[in-house]
Amino acid sequence: MSPIFLVITTVPTQDEANALSCEAVEQGLAACAQIHGTCQSVYQWQGKIQKSMEYPVHFKTSQLKHQALRDFIAKKHSYDVPEIVSVQIDTVNDAYAGWIDQSLGQ
Repeated sequence: MSPIFLVITTVPTQDEANALSCEAVEQGLAACAQIHGTCQSVYQWQGKIQKSMEYPVHFKTSQLKHQALRDFIAKKHSYDVPEIVSVQIDTVNDAYAGWIDQSLGQ
């Protein structure tokens, strides 16, 4: 089994979260994606403190698909500077890791 990655982004609308998630799974870049409820983000943008409501999206993918998924998110994302954070998962149950590999055709 290949290493599993959790790729996280945030988007401004539920529609964008749904579109990114569905297309990533349909294209075989992610085995699954979870769209979380809104959260409030506080950040500095163009010299000002900003607050906005966003939808976190968590994608699960393999090492082989990891960079392609990151590139896909960067291309499709509506933000000028999207958050795209990846974490390699150290421990995952074998059945789940096998399902991810199978879902991604590996």
